[in-house]
Amino acid sequence: MHRTLALIALWLALPVSTWAAGPPPASARSQIEASMLVTGDIDVTADGAVAAYRLDRPDALPPEVLSLVEETIAGWRFKPVRVDGVPASVSTRASIRVRAKKIDEHRYFMGIAGARFSGRTGSGIRPRQPLAAPHYPPHLVDLGVGGTVYVVVRIAADGSVADVLAERVDLTTLGNDIQMQRMRDGLERAALAVAKTWSFAPPTGPDNAPPWLARVPVEFIPPGRTATAYGEWHAFVPGPQHDNPWPDLIDDGDPSTLVAGNAYRLGAPGPELLTPLGASTD
Repeated sequence: MHRTLALIALWLALPVSTWAAGPPPASARSQIEASMLVTGDIDVTADGAVAAYRLDRPDALPPEVLSLVEETIAGWRFKPVRVDGVPASVSTRASIRVRAKKIDEHRYFMGIAGARFSGRTGSGIRPRQPLAAPHYPPHLVDLGVGGTVYVVVRIAADGSVADVLAERVDLTTLGNDIQMQRMRDGLERAALAVAKTWSFAPPTGPDNAPPWLARVPVEFIPPGRTATAYGEWHAFVPGPQHDNPWPDLIDDGDPSTLVAGNAYRLGAPGPELLTPLGASTD
């Protein structure tokens, strides 16, 4: 009961702004969901069981989220990781997305929606310098439009960006269908423009021939609003998934498990989870 009441209070206070005067369409509001990223480290035994875990700043997490994540991790089992052909104990960095969504006037869903586990050392993508931020489209600034563009970059042998695409654009601003598409288009253009200027240090280790692909969530926060702090809910309207024009672009998990402003190499997965992500509550 307390968990349900907390989620109802969350929904009433979601910081989603509106493009124009008047209430947003009911169809747009019904798409709102909220998520929270929980990060930490997980120690996995040679046979794939969870030996221990250490969540980042557990005191910053809502009690119902902390309980859900801890109960879920304890039941996970991974495919054994082999090092030189021998099963080995490993430690992996985890990013776990907890999702909350309104079902109807009286019920709210909360569950684990996605998880990402880091790959082997040296297989990642590191920017040569902090990634330049996009130029915020002035007309979208004036309207208070915010969101996240999930960008994929193709990185050449010299570390420059050879090609870019956007997979999805989530919004923190409501409007009708035409308005929201214009918002997504404007944020996408700005994100892709800056992505072409980035430069990366090539990854090291075996099986690292170029080119490389990496995902980078690009976040737009309008003036007067602040970035979502760790342990806070982030409200948004998920955008449609774009068609994939690249044959070498693989499904590497839910991009919303990635922390905005960081680069994540595709094709360098961590331990493989064998059990379901976890139970949900309502």
